[in-house]
Amino acid sequence: MVYTDERVKEAWAAIKGLRDEGELDRWREAHQKNIEFIDSHWDELLKKYPEQWVAVKDQKVIAHNKDLMKLASKLHKMGETSNYVKIEGISKWRWQRALRD
Repeated sequence: MVYTDERVKEAWAAIKGLRDEGELDRWREAHQKNIEFIDSHWDELLKKYPEQWVAVKDQKVIAHNKDLMKLASKLHKMGETSNYVKIEGISKWRWQRALRD
């Protein structure tokens, strides 16, 4: 099977539950901005949230916890079910940064 850009976009939209290509583009842009925020603030995040998971939305940390499941629960209680939240592990070991999407 040949995977064209269009087929890849359709697959991502289905996986993410996004309604249309415009929303997929908005998600991709927001996701990239959140990654850039994390990268550019890594040292600050490491000092403030060492060995924790952080949830970033709109280039802001909206929640954090040492336990990923507790963070997910906290986000759920906040009513935050958005695909636009980026969750990242903050650690002095940066290997996970190389493995993330």
